[in-house]
Amino acid sequence: MPRAPHASGAQPPKGGRTTGQALGPQSNRALPLGAGGKVLLLGIAYLLGGISLAQSLTFGLYGRLSPGYFTPTLELTYPIQDITWGVRLQRDAFGVSAESALDLGPVGRIAYGGRASLGWAGWGAQAFARGGAGPVAAEARLGYASTPPASLWVGDADPLQPVAAGFSGLLSGRYRLTATQTLGFSAQYFGILAAEATLGLRDQSTYTVGLGYQEGLYGLLGWRGELDEAGDLLDLTLRAGGYNRLEALLSLPLEDTNKLNLRFTVAYPWAAKLGIEMGNIQADAAFDGGWSAWLRYRLEFGGE
Repeated sequence: MPRAPHASGAQPPKGGRTTGQALGPQSNRALPLGAGGKVLLLGIAYLLGGISLAQSLTFGLYGRLSPGYFTPTLELTYPIQDITWGVRLQRDAFGVSAESALDLGPVGRIAYGGRASLGWAGWGAQAFARGGAGPVAAEARLGYASTPPASLWVGDADPLQPVAAGFSGLLSGRYRLTATQTLGFSAQYFGILAAEATLGLRDQSTYTVGLGYQEGLYGLLGWRGELDEAGDLLDLTLRAGGYNRLEALLSLPLEDTNKLNLRFTVAYPWAAKLGIEMGNIQADAAFDGGWSAWLRYRLEFGGE
């Protein structure tokens, strides 16, 4: 999910929940173990074959209780000239991605790319661009999937924003009015239409106010600031009205260069996410009428 276009760092509005969002093939047909094993072994061989060029390799385990679904996950990224290629694999789907960037020198930088997925449940593709120049920053995404994207990659499973099959898109941006004032906006479609406008006011801390629409009007309040001299950072965003959601991010610097990041989001009707990230380890849990969890470990092999 993209960062919201306002100074508090909150995400854009999300919604359109469906209880018990299913993963894997939409027919709920179990993948034969023989075929699944062959696909997984071929994918592992392909991924491991590129480790000599790899920038990072991520191993993961994903599980969901209702409906029952379990899969290992593998992700590999490696740069070739000016393009960073990516490969990802789960039990019943395979995906590739490519990303590059246009360097604007002291003015800014624009990254762009795309990704595609193919699995037993269907296929999907997405193109994106994001970056900034001077006081302006923006992001755009446009995608299409013949099945809900969560069926093709567990990383796209979000109980607070389950993207439907068909077209989906996002357009967001922010404009820095002064050193202490920033305007932001976002509009997105993921089966329903949502839009939001914000104003961020920065002093020692950052305060954000805004209005949005998602199946009804709602207001937004946000606060972001340091809690103490050690650099502990807290980011809070509340949306209330026609759409109700509370987001919290706590970032704690550790003795080394790593940080411990704790993320918690809860929405009504009831759905919630919890994320923990420390160094190369990341764990996520979610509830949307059924429990799910995803544990990952990333190996770094250096950059370009």
